[in-house]
Amino acid sequence: MKIYLTDEDYDIAKQNGIKPRTLISRIDRGWDKERAITESTTGERAKWLKVAKENGIKEGTFNNRVYIHGYTHEEAATKQLFNGYYSELLKKARDRGNPVAYSTIHQRIARGMSEEEAVSTPPQTTNKRKSEIERILNVEIGSTHNTWF
Repeated sequence: MKIYLTDEDYDIAKQNGIKPRTLISRIDRGWDKERAITESTTGERAKWLKVAKENGIKEGTFNNRVYIHGYTHEEAATKQLFNGYYSELLKKARDRGNPVAYSTIHQRIARGMSEEEAVSTPPQTTNKRKSEIERILNVEIGSTHNTWF
C-alpha cells in the first residue's frame, strides 16, 4: 500500500526533530505514517553513539562492533580501543627475533592465546623456506619502516 505524505506530515515530523530524508526512509522501510512522523531519532543507538564518541570511539568502529561483531550498544560504546596494543606485541616479537606477522599475533590473541605465547611462538614454516622467513625479518627489521612498530 502506497503511503502519501502531506505538507502537514512533514511539519509534524520537523517539530519532532525528524528530517525529511529520514521520514521518507522510514516510510520506504515499511513504517506506518504515525510512527514515522512521531518516533524520536534519539533512541538507544543514538544514546550509546554519543557515549562512544565521548570515549574516543569513532562512529564507524561503533557500527562495526554492533552490526558486524554483534556487540551490544553498551559494549560497543564502552569497550576500550586497542590503539597500539598489537603493534607493541609485534615489537616485542621482533625484539626476540620472531618473524611472526602482525595479523598472526592478532588472530592468536583473538583465539585465546596468551600474549606471551602469541609473541614467542614462531610462525608455522611448513609452507615457507627458511630463506623466506629471513627475508621477512630483513625487510621488516632492516627497513626504515620498522620505526612504525
